[in-house]
Amino acid sequence: MKSLRWLAKEYMAATGRKITPAGITKHYEVRGIPRNLTGKIKAKAESLVNKELVNKKTALTELDIVDANAWSTQHGPA
Repeated sequence: MKSLRWLAKEYMAATGRKITPAGITKHYEVRGIPRNLTGKIKAKAESLVNKELVNKKTALTELDIVDANAWSTQHGPA
């Protein structure tokens, strides 16, 4: 994501008119465009961590099932 200063420089270069960082922020707010993506980034990171934990739990559960079935095949039901 480009900084407000960078956007202001690009706007100045394209139009020849100055704009303040506050003006850019207001422009985005009026249109409902979020500039702060911290919440979305945090949610995505938590989702990835949770998915990894679920995958590890599933892998362990499958391993436990295989081990238990292998043991019962050799020794009979518990």
